[in-house]
Amino acid sequence: MSEPSSPSPLRLSIERRPTENRLSIAHLLLWMTATALVIAAVEPPEERPAPASKSAKLQSWVRQSAPKILVLLIAPLAGMGLAAQVLSIWRGYRLQEFFPSQPGHWLLMLIGRLTALVVFVGFGWRIANSFDLPELMPLLNGVLMVAFLILALGWLAQVIGDVREPWHWHLVFRIFAWWLLVGVLLPSCLAELSPAFAVFSIALIVTPPAVVVWAAGCDLHQRLPCDIFHWCGIGAFLGIWAILVALPIVSILWL
Repeated sequence: MSEPSSPSPLRLSIERRPTENRLSIAHLLLWMTATALVIAAVEPPEERPAPASKSAKLQSWVRQSAPKILVLLIAPLAGMGLAAQVLSIWRGYRLQEFFPSQPGHWLLMLIGRLTALVVFVGFGWRIANSFDLPELMPLLNGVLMVAFLILALGWLAQVIGDVREPWHWHLVFRIFAWWLLVGVLLPSCLAELSPAFAVFSIALIVTPPAVVVWAAGCDLHQRLPCDIFHWCGIGAFLGIWAILVALPIVSILWL
């Protein structure tokens, strides 16, 4: 008689501590605080519109309101990732090493690390504007780009090593690694506005959300016992991606 197969690490991480990753009031307060911090860091400054006709005033209002609406849409999702980053540090301090333990947690960690970077640079922009130091802007933008790549590569190296099961999420994170590598190197080999560049751009935009949706479907089909933070990570990732993809389209149509 064959021995029963042992449960996967994903199931063990849920069954051993069934109440640790449940949503609580403290989690909601942490999320609200992180969201407020994101808004404070990246909210665009108020501009006084110049006197103009009604149509020009309407166009000016749309131009000024669009960035604020974008911040209000992304801030709760980015704040979710930033709160998860704080939660991970707190549980690590308390020697509770079960977060992040599921694939969606790792998506929250990615969002949280990049959000922390944007918040840091955002306050740097505000300081530069307050002291009238425009020469700091190129330096801050360069720091943002370099740190973004470093954080993304570090996250990929960590998550590929830690997430072995379920297999479909391990495959998703490997696809992310190839996506980042191809997205950085291949555009320099293609001429802009060429058919190959257009196909390449569409593939870059579609691939990450497509594989995440596929993996989430596998979770549902296999009825894996994923907690609320796993699904929050998937929702936050897809939501931020959809907003960033829709932004240039809306800008072309409205502005």
